[in-house]
Amino acid sequence: MKSVLVSKPSLFSLNNIRLKKKSVQLKKIIKYILKLKTTLNEKKEFKRLSFLNYNNSLKDNFARKKKGLVVLYTICFSFSSVNTFLYVTDSRGNLKFRYSAGLLDFKGKAKRSRFQILKMFFKKLRILKLNLLKDKPISVVLKNVGSYRHRIVRELKKKFFIRIVNNFQSHSYNGWLSGLKRQIVNLLNFFIVGSNPALFIT
Repeated sequence: MKSVLVSKPSLFSLNNIRLKKKSVQLKKIIKYILKLKTTLNEKKEFKRLSFLNYNNSLKDNFARKKKGLVVLYTICFSFSSVNTFLYVTDSRGNLKFRYSAGLLDFKGKAKRSRFQILKMFFKKLRILKLNLLKDKPISVVLKNVGSYRHRIVRELKKKFFIRIVNNFQSHSYNGWLSGLKRQIVNLLNFFIVGSNPALFIT
């Protein structure tokens, strides 16, 4: 009776399979971290703009009352170095509508394609006008929009009752990015050398 020899997988093959699995897991984690980074940036940007609107409304409150100006909604366009945002809030700062280039399926450098993104934003605002903003007095806040401010104001004046336009130019610094880099390095160390805490960056 002949015996059948079954070859066992070599140690090299097993290590190769494990590395492939870890590589797939690492890609998923990095993708999740980048998605989380985008979400945090959008929330941070909205909080900054909300504070800016509130602060400016306090400063201008007396002047507006004196002139009889009333604003019910604020439309805000904000350009960052990596994304493009649109916010609509009521007079108390409550968020009514939010859009970004990422939510419109623009990826990577395409998030800075201002011309195409603005066209999409204006379409969204036309829909919002029918449900919320029709014949309402509106203030417009523009942040870091550069020369696009002329086109934005011109398009909005065609469709909305614009009372006030505020234009701001500033450059933000994202201080938590170094923490994200540290997390990615730690993840790489974990998948390469295991969970040895001596090799982790704190």
